Amino acid sequence: MTENGSNAPTTTILVVDDEKGILNTLDRRLATWGFCVLTAANGRQAAALCKDGLPDVILTDLYMPEMNGFELMRTVRETRTDLPLIVMSGQGELRDAIEALRLGAWDYITKPIEEMSILRLAIERVLEKARLIEENRAYRDHLEDMVARKSAELLAQQQALVDKTVSLEKANEALKHLLDQRVIEKSAIEQAMVSNLKRFVFPYIAELEG
Repeated sequence: MTENGSNAPTTTILVVDDEKGILNTLDRRLATWGFCVLTAANGRQAAALCKDGLPDVILTDLYMPEMNGFELMRTVRETRTDLPLIVMSGQGELRDAIEALRLGAWDYITKPIEEMSILRLAIERVLEKARLIEENRAYRDHLEDMVARKSAELLAQQQALVDKTVSLEKANEALKHLLDQRVIEKSAIEQAMVSNLKRFVFPYIAELEG
């Protein structure tokens, strides 16, 4: 969506029809409803206009020269899977409606459009659907970001726990080594004391008893 002078979002609608009178009529009517309008006489012209994020809605006839509405829908769906497409057709054939819906049309209107309120309702309906799709996508992206962030936090906590465990193991090993050294030192002291007793004290006691 583009923005108008009041900074309010403006919906751009691309009208595709090889009948100039229909293009002019829809151009004027859609403009009075506040939409920004682009027009194309066939699918090839329309496909060239579908760039840089525009349009927001396509309103297309089915049978046109150079590239018909079916081919236009196939082309558009290659790059913009969620672009609202409303089909207009004067043929009124059920098979056309079914094929259009299969190719990704969101609504189908027969020509001539006797009540413009039908067209306006169809446009409002597809815009609401597009809004809900965008909100769901944004919500899904938010959830994915939140899950990724929580996963990273959990991984960091697990790593911190591992680091603490390793540090504790190293501390235990150091303490064990220190205790082993003290045991060795105590044993050495005891042996030295016994040796000194045998060397100096016991002979003296023996002399006294003799």
